Amino acid sequence: MIKSIDKDFWEGHHQQNSNWLTGTGFESLLAQFKITKDNFTNKKVLEIGVGKASCSKEIAKLASEFYCCDISKIALDKVKDIATQTFLTTDISQAPAVDLAICHLVFVHCTDEEMLRIINGVTLSDGGRFMFHCSGLKNDILTDRAKKDLVDDGSHFFRSVSAVKDIVAQSNKQLVKVSDPVDILHAGWFDHQWYYVTVQ
Repeated sequence: MIKSIDKDFWEGHHQQNSNWLTGTGFESLLAQFKITKDNFTNKKVLEIGVGKASCSKEIAKLASEFYCCDISKIALDKVKDIATQTFLTTDISQAPAVDLAICHLVFVHCTDEEMLRIINGVTLSDGGRFMFHCSGLKNDILTDRAKKDLVDDGSHFFRSVSAVKDIVAQSNKQLVKVSDPVDILHAGWFDHQWYYVTVQ
């Protein structure tokens, strides 16, 4: 059984601030999830996977309480001055109830078991939502290069919409919606589709 890349891997990349970390801008995040700043304004927010903290800095300006969760302690050290409190992913269930939990470019690096554990670990306020990004292969095609460089090392996990629905069905959350897939092209490597899931 293939395991996902571990904490030490991410600690190293956060130490180097490498290209493995997402530098997604806040406006791009809003567009991808089809939400607005109002979704964060005066809300209790949990961000899972802080990347280069580009979004964290903007969310912190809007949220009434802002919590950050990451597999890496170095990542959390980067946001400790703007977050109300930080949590390692192993301790996600200790985070307070939030109005919005958001998770971008994380589950593509998680096994099904870890994905389910994180979904179950998020505590939502009444009416709260958890929105997360997933990645599936376009037409279920994985190139030989991707098989060699991605799948065998446990760095990427691609899931169909139905597979994600199955994971949510096993969780303590209910599916609200799944967005239409958007094509993401990595020329000569693999073509995949991003989609965005909301649970409550």
